[in-house]
Amino acid sequence: MMSRSGYWHPVFFAALWVPLGVVWTALMNPIIKLLRALNLHSHPRTPSNKSLVGKVAIVTGSNSGIGRETAYGLAKRGCTVILACRNEVKGKVTEEEINAALERESKHGSIDGSKGKAIYIQLDLASLSNVVKFVDNVKGRFQSIHILVNNAGLNATGYKTTSDGIDLLMGVNYLAHYLLTKLVLPLMPDSPDSRIVNLSSVLHHFGSINWIKTLKPSTFRNGYAPSKLAMVYLTIYLRSKFKSENRKIRVFAVNPGAVRTEIWRFLPKFLLVPLDYVIMKTFFLDSEQGSMTSIAGACNSFEDNIFYLSPYLVPRVFNWSWLPLVEVMGPFVGFTAEKKAMVSKNPQEVAEALWKVSNEAVSGILGGEYVLVQSPTSK
Repeated sequence: MMSRSGYWHPVFFAALWVPLGVVWTALMNPIIKLLRALNLHSHPRTPSNKSLVGKVAIVTGSNSGIGRETAYGLAKRGCTVILACRNEVKGKVTEEEINAALERESKHGSIDGSKGKAIYIQLDLASLSNVVKFVDNVKGRFQSIHILVNNAGLNATGYKTTSDGIDLLMGVNYLAHYLLTKLVLPLMPDSPDSRIVNLSSVLHHFGSINWIKTLKPSTFRNGYAPSKLAMVYLTIYLRSKFKSENRKIRVFAVNPGAVRTEIWRFLPKFLLVPLDYVIMKTFFLDSEQGSMTSIAGACNSFEDNIFYLSPYLVPRVFNWSWLPLVEVMGPFVGFTAEKKAMVSKNPQEVAEALWKVSNEAVSGILGGEYVLVQSPTSK
């Protein structure tokens, strides 16, 4: 079982685990390519092309990288996609670019004529009051939300906080998405086609479950790993909640993989330059590949017990202690579907604790009216 100490700084992760992932990928890629050439191994799975005409989705952090490709992928299937981004200039440019691309593809007959569209609505996840404002804007324009992709994520080093005084990474990557999910839920129809997709990461294996501590900013402790672990436990909690309420909404945690996006810009140059030019360009996924697990979680039909999606080959001979190695990077298979989360031995108890701490944090900042509903096991 992985440590939950919370001191796995991403710089150390990049220095230690990425080279191991590179070795694993370099060894396995030629083997998988040979097996595919001999028709002994399947080619990468692609998300379902089911029509999403009439559906409305929210994708946070969708003006670049994985989020942009996720938004475009959903829009190509006929969905109206709300680009929930902080930067207004980038958000409007992305809206124009996606809609122009959809128009071009529609004219060439490469997508359904009933195409979707992108709509920018400003969202600053570093401010919980702005999350409330965003949802109010959404409610004023849409009666239902069918898909919520909690994609946006930051990485950084040093002492940084949200406008509410929460650790910046825990605040943006997790707590704001927690509140967003709570406020959007009343708009989601009770249907298996209603989806919540929570972006996690291989680093969730190294996160701390001391939730109170992780919400507090620290100069020496990085909040990225615990924020991604919190997204896994949020998924666990919501699945339990919906099951207890006999609701049909599906919830998935997804690992996009090691993707060459702007999220790596926090790394010091002595690591970033060789990582980018030697490793990222050769072994990392591009943003479109990184969006596969998110789009699959939003579109595909899965068995009820499917919980976690990963883009890499996961050999079944591997036990939990080796999972970080095969999740760092590896042969790209589109997505694999796992039936359980590789977390603590008492996941429901830990998820309940996270829900309670999050309730208290949001209530303390915004006031009691935003306290979330009772936990599914509470009387």
